Amino acid sequence: MPTLLGIASATFIMSTCLASTASESVSWIPQVVALGVGALWLCVGVMLQGQQIRWIKPISLYMLFCAWACTGILVTIDQEYFLLILKTYWKVAIITWVLSQTIRTRKDILACCLVIALSSIVVAIAGRDQISRALSAHTVVGDAAKARANDTLLGNANYLGMFAALVVLCGLTCFLAYRSLILKCLAVAGILSGLYLIAASGSRTSMLGLTCGIVATFFFHFRKLGLSSTSAKVATIIFGLSLLVGTGVFITKLPFFYRLVDVFSSKEELMKEPRVRYFFTALDVITESPVFGLGLGGFALHRLGKTRTGHGHYSHTSVAETLSTTGLPGFLFYFASLFVLFQLVRRVRKLDLPKEERLVANMIMSMLAMIISFNAVAIVDTHRLIWPLCGAFAAYLWNIQQKYAASPIRPGLGTFAALPRRGFSAPQRR
Repeated sequence: MPTLLGIASATFIMSTCLASTASESVSWIPQVVALGVGALWLCVGVMLQGQQIRWIKPISLYMLFCAWACTGILVTIDQEYFLLILKTYWKVAIITWVLSQTIRTRKDILACCLVIALSSIVVAIAGRDQISRALSAHTVVGDAAKARANDTLLGNANYLGMFAALVVLCGLTCFLAYRSLILKCLAVAGILSGLYLIAASGSRTSMLGLTCGIVATFFFHFRKLGLSSTSAKVATIIFGLSLLVGTGVFITKLPFFYRLVDVFSSKEELMKEPRVRYFFTALDVITESPVFGLGLGGFALHRLGKTRTGHGHYSHTSVAETLSTTGLPGFLFYFASLFVLFQLVRRVRKLDLPKEERLVANMIMSMLAMIISFNAVAIVDTHRLIWPLCGAFAAYLWNIQQKYAASPIRPGLGTFAALPRRGFSAPQRR
């Protein structure tokens, strides 16, 4: 069983998946749960168990990014709108930091992954009518915005797609890590539901994210999986290659795959893509205001991008958004946090870990690769699910590093400190 604080953290993760963007009438639920998790950590973790506050570098850098975003008040042209966005930043930052304190064990992380996978089943059932229409209306090429599933518990189709891609990797992690047949079956059900939601979302972000995640899973886990027998290694490699091929076939058969093909069909089509155009616009902004940028929401407020109706358009990617709204310092703080988290995973994977811990560390690396790809094509700097989950990942990795980096060195690792002394004795007194 996961720890009490791990169960509380998983409860928050589930509430975020199901209620944070479902509607205004239920969006308060994750916030109340977050307060409960924070209070439980203070009472149980700090007061009863005597846990020390952990300052984990990736999360500290993310907190610095949110702190630097406050300086945008000096340059914003709409303070009310700025403060509204800033409040969201700090809500996400605080719960991310809290989860970096509450998560301790592998079972805590697996509980978080399992509830994400199971949440997708609820999302699919609740939005089955909208999803069915999306899957049947995809033949109307050029009118994908109306055909895609935009009215589920996740709201926006891109958010639905990112969630679904993350569900697939979380479900795969649980399938590989759990020994219970029931839990494995639940993980498979979550994976199938996630694939179903990716198909209905029509999100190119989810297609790219799923591809990056599965390739990373093969590269970081299956390719280097050390097994005792040759037959087991061959079977593992075959399973990993089948996963790669199956993912490729799945994506090419998606009803909205043509949207991805159209973008890369020519250089002209690629340059028409708002994400590409807005990136160069963000570079122009940074040359004029390199320190503070335009303030949170400034890209849309200054109408640097416009919708079809003429309203201000956000910049579409975390790269362009952090550059244009928080300046170079904010951009560096934000992406440094992801880079340092990546470095933390690399260090942990180099430790002499038990196979159960190594599996989870490998899958975290794969999910991080997916999250980094999301940042290149979507705005996730205040994502209500992704960043708290990153806080949980950082906490688990930090704990594993502290546990196994300080463990006694095992014989056979090329160091004399751990070897027994044979054939030598202290000099005898005469």
